[in-house]
Amino acid sequence: MESQSPDGVYSKQKDFIEILKTGKRKHLHETRSQESKQIMSLKQGGKSVMIKEELEKGIIDPKEIGKNLGLTSIQVTDARKTLRNWNLDLPRTKRDYTEIQKAIEVENDDKKLQGILNSLSMESITAFMRNNKDQTTFAKLGNLLGELGYTKNVSLVGEKLRTDGIPRGEYTRFIKGEKYPQVTWVVLSKHKERISSVAKGLSESGQLNIKP
Repeated sequence: MESQSPDGVYSKQKDFIEILKTGKRKHLHETRSQESKQIMSLKQGGKSVMIKEELEKGIIDPKEIGKNLGLTSIQVTDARKTLRNWNLDLPRTKRDYTEIQKAIEVENDDKKLQGILNSLSMESITAFMRNNKDQTTFAKLGNLLGELGYTKNVSLVGEKLRTDGIPRGEYTRFIKGEKYPQVTWVVLSKHKERISSVAKGLSESGQLNIKP
């Protein structure tokens, strides 16, 4: 499929809004609430609406959709929740962790690395770590603190990493019967020295203890 020009996309958005204005909702097969959400999507760039159109054409591969629309895999993935609200299913694809590892290895911009972590689910990371015992890309913060010789005050160190802008993944899950959710912090092994420096500073200030 040929990529659409900005003028083509703009024209399609104008047509979409015109249909809504003229009340021809029967052509959209959507509820009034769903139409409002789609209008909001158009105002924010229209990515979800364009992905919706690809799905309705029978194109379900997220990689192909991204290629057709000129979107990154993260942009396509970010639309999944919105599409679900429209009763549309965007299939999940198996993540290529070899590609992700290479991207992390060469990237040094903290914001871009944080974006990579934000695009990964806890389930996918833990499955990857479990099936690749010798991988050196990801580390659980608690395990790393233990390796560095500190008590596992993960929340304290994790919040400090957040404040300092050091990339980290925060994954929350609720356990039945527990009052508070469980938070798992995942960091990048390449930042071990930076994290060690943060832990040392917290230890020197009396906030983090060295293991007995």
